Amino acid sequence: METLAVLSPWIAPALALVAAGIDVRTREIPDWIPITIAVWALGSMIGGFPPYPLDWVSVLLGGVIGLAVGWAAFALLGFGGGDAKLVAAIGLTVGPAGLLQVLCGSAILGGAIAIGVAAFGGRAFAYGPAIALSLLGLTVLWVIQPF
Repeated sequence: METLAVLSPWIAPALALVAAGIDVRTREIPDWIPITIAVWALGSMIGGFPPYPLDWVSVLLGGVIGLAVGWAAFALLGFGGGDAKLVAAIGLTVGPAGLLQVLCGSAILGGAIAIGVAAFGGRAFAYGPAIALSLLGLTVLWVIQPF
């Protein structure tokens, strides 16, 4: 059980990095990745070793907000469906405050990636890496200095 508590914060970022790698190669994020993250977030709460110190209200609210933001970005901004599902699953993992931090970090990283892609004449790019690196950064900060 102690090992799970130590590993718990790193499961979602590890899976998000896998999603990012697949997204870069195929421009799709397989459904099994956000589903696994969501199941892990809920299962770890039930098992008593949550990835982050959140209560049930925060976990569920983060999931609902993540779903709403992901759906809106998908419907209005051309966000990929896999990206939208990944954001919803991350919301379940980090709650609303963490989700806001991940989304802000993703916007900054995504903008930097867009500038780089445009500089080389490209137009479209995978957004999964921006989301995954943002979640990884948040996790590193939370592990170094827990709130």
